[in-house]
Amino acid sequence: MTDVDEPDGDHPDGVEDEEHASVEEVAAELERLSRTPADWRRIELAAKFWVRGTAIHPRALVHMIVTRLLTPEGKHRRRWHRKETMLACFNRTMKSIIQDYWRGAQNPITAIDDIAAGLHYVPDPERQVIARNELVKILSALDDDKHTRDIALARAQGESRAEIKKRFALTDTAYETALKRIQRAVQKRASGGPQ
Repeated sequence: MTDVDEPDGDHPDGVEDEEHASVEEVAAELERLSRTPADWRRIELAAKFWVRGTAIHPRALVHMIVTRLLTPEGKHRRRWHRKETMLACFNRTMKSIIQDYWRGAQNPITAIDDIAAGLHYVPDPERQVIARNELVKILSALDDDKHTRDIALARAQGESRAEIKKRFALTDTAYETALKRIQRAVQKRASGGPQ
């Protein structure tokens, strides 16, 4: 078994491969789990473990996984490997989601930038909310430096380096200095330093 989610490998006409359970099989197993308190309790305990230090509620994490497992296609869907238990599938998916959370939490400016510019992918609504909340906190940390705060907001709204330099009449050095100030604010937030 792998510890991280694998690419979906969608099949034509909704045909599932032999390695992965169908959505119907997932639904049946989730129904069985709902009638097995001991297994469900293990899932809840695992969720509590994984969300420590995050802004995600354990029940929200479980709900997110159920939704993804029951989604027949799309970028965020998750699949149940036939060779693993459903509990192992939940644990693997929790780990993946929390790893994504921490990658996003390391640089919420970039997460917002990706959303605004339409780059890479559109994160889950939960990640978007987390990134926006972090951005507000970072902008607050830069309140004493309105110029850098405005540059951070421009980045978050998807403006390119060239656009920001032109709009604020910045040299390369001034732009890099502003980015370093923003990065320090991000690092201070991530390390839980004084605000």
